[in-house]
Amino acid sequence: MQEIGFIFVGKEKSVFNKLDSFLPEAPRKWVDDLSNESSIFSFWPIYFIDLTTIKNRNFLSLKEGQVVFIVSQKSDLDNIYEFPSNFLGVLTHPITKTQLVSLIKKATDLFELYTDILHMTKEISLEREILARKNALLTFLNRILTRANECLDVERIFQIAREELENVLPTEGVGGIFWWGSDADAVQCFIPQGNQENVMAWQEFLLSLAERFHHKIKEFQLNLFKIKDIKNFSRDKVILVPLKSQKSVYGCLVVLSPERGRLGKDQVQVLHSACNHLGLAILNALRFEEIKVRADHDGLTGLYNRRHFEESLRLEIKRHQRNGRSLGLLLLDVDFFKSINDKYGHLVGDMVLKKIANLVQTSVRETDIVARYGGEEFVVLLPETTEECAWILAQRIREKIEKTYFAADGKKFRVTVSIGVTSLRPGPFTPAENFILEADQALYLAKNSGRNMVCTSSEVKCKELPN
Repeated sequence: MQEIGFIFVGKEKSVFNKLDSFLPEAPRKWVDDLSNESSIFSFWPIYFIDLTTIKNRNFLSLKEGQVVFIVSQKSDLDNIYEFPSNFLGVLTHPITKTQLVSLIKKATDLFELYTDILHMTKEISLEREILARKNALLTFLNRILTRANECLDVERIFQIAREELENVLPTEGVGGIFWWGSDADAVQCFIPQGNQENVMAWQEFLLSLAERFHHKIKEFQLNLFKIKDIKNFSRDKVILVPLKSQKSVYGCLVVLSPERGRLGKDQVQVLHSACNHLGLAILNALRFEEIKVRADHDGLTGLYNRRHFEESLRLEIKRHQRNGRSLGLLLLDVDFFKSINDKYGHLVGDMVLKKIANLVQTSVRETDIVARYGGEEFVVLLPETTEECAWILAQRIREKIEKTYFAADGKKFRVTVSIGVTSLRPGPFTPAENFILEADQALYLAKNSGRNMVCTSSEVKCKELPN
């Protein structure tokens, strides 16, 4: 409620004795005539100020509100050196109703003006705050989308999501599950790396989501990605965002936040928008990875194809030139493979190739590169491996295949392979084509020597030497 204070200014308080007694009541009665505006105002106690003796002029800010000076003559105001910021006006004795009504109307106008300005200031301040918040959220969206769309690595996108979401709400973890395309029954699950109990909690929850949204799960692939500040999984902190494309759900993103139940409407909207764009970025990365796998792998055996092998070979030769370490190579050919196709059919021939591919792949190190070179030929690239060690591995592979039984039409049969071995030693540069040619010549020697054996490029060179 707005207040009006009346301050007597003068030397003789007795001059205002009569006014002092009736003023607290009279203004209220007069104000009642002002169209119900009396409720806007209340009145201070009446003060008497002797300006000839007072030194402390704190009366100028006695209270918030508007101040009216009451004087017996205007010359009494000469002793006031400054007027308060809330100064409203002056009344001279004798005070009339007209004076007071005019003064209160002035006070009413000033009060309403002040109130309007105050409301406008608050609204402007609120609008600025809202705009600043929206600008911050738009900046966040632009930054996270730009970073995510520039990346085609799924693990890196999850790391970006974890880093950027922290700017909008406290984030303790980000995970997701996806299914899409022709092989939609194969589910890919992405979980922050942590202790086994935490990983199992994530996995159980994400699988329940897949069953809820997708129903069919024939294959499940778990992908763990490294992330800082790993927190334990808790369903109480889960913010779930289903990801849709053309009205069908292709996955879910899960954000862990202790602020789950206290998010503002704008935060929820931005979070859903960010997660949907992140989902598309992740889906694009998964599709890119799928295309890359198809481009780099043989469709029948699942091994790397010849193109990928040749790229890897060039890189390994450069590495060999830098560090001077040996580089081994095996070239393997299935003996009498045409006879297998002629006798049992091409489907059985394909089965033989797939099984041999698996036998070779499971016999080498993770750092070794196994590829289908063409037809019934396979190649194995062995970093940091001498010819002697490569020969030992080749013999192990040959014996493993020789001891394996294959079945067709209820009949069992065996298959043998011939293997050529070579290696690069520190010395002059050897082109990739020459390196492969050495292995091919060793393979040719193995076949001409009776098949089902391993020969090395060193043996080829010995054969070429004149007696």
